[in-house]
Amino acid sequence: MKHPAQKSTIGSVEWCALPSLNLPAIKARIDSGAKTSSIHAFNIRPFQRDGRLWVAFEVHPVQKNRRIVVPCEHPVVDQRAVKNTGGEAETRYVIATTMKLGRRRWDIELTLANRDSMGYRMLLGREAMQDRLIVDPSERYLLGKLAASRVDSLYLKADRASAGRPLFRAGGNIAIKVPPHEFERTVGFYRDILGFDPTEESDERGGNAAFDFGDKTLWIDRVAGISQAEIWLQVFTDNIAAAEDHLAQHDCVRRDEIESLPDGLRAFWVASPANIIHLISEE
Repeated sequence: MKHPAQKSTIGSVEWCALPSLNLPAIKARIDSGAKTSSIHAFNIRPFQRDGRLWVAFEVHPVQKNRRIVVPCEHPVVDQRAVKNTGGEAETRYVIATTMKLGRRRWDIELTLANRDSMGYRMLLGREAMQDRLIVDPSERYLLGKLAASRVDSLYLKADRASAGRPLFRAGGNIAIKVPPHEFERTVGFYRDILGFDPTEESDERGGNAAFDFGDKTLWIDRVAGISQAEIWLQVFTDNIAAAEDHLAQHDCVRRDEIESLPDGLRAFWVASPANIIHLISEE
């Protein structure tokens, strides 16, 4: 028997995301008194694509910020009469898209409306919340609050992605390569002096010690043939081919000769200007 998913409790205002619209963060006003959900849109222009009605529009996704403008295109699923705040019925285009709220994702319908005068760029109505959410109107941001700097960063990344530029983010591994005669003392420094906990993958006898290092794993690797310690870092990218071109255009030196990679792994080695080795791998 299939059991219904547990309902999440949210406040009267929450941050959500609409990935297919390239909107990584938009503040939604939660309104259980409204049946339908809506998103702020302007320059709304219907057009035909492959015999189907689409709509192009633009969004100012951040309150009191006209600098950030996100262009969107999406198929239309309906045209619906909706009462505006003045009580008058107006016909709006309706689109269906995926919303991410906290750790959950599901499909919702949104009407396109110019909500500039309303402040909040999105209104989440009860149809989108049905059987999924409980609203505590006395609270706000129960699923997390985003700082303005974080929102700006998210839209900078979204803008780069839409322009075809690769995105990079820090990986989960840091490696310190040390000569054999320094391996035991280096491991002892992290294990005994600093008191860091070894991970399950740690294999000191095999020359590969691993420690919990915040949200990352610190590896101490015993390597013959080097005279001093080297630091190697892991970086993830969303597009390995675009990352190769991007780094080549900026004269970053490929170092594929330093260590062979497993067959099928979409990754390559590159050196920073300070000659720090980075493993660039596709997520």
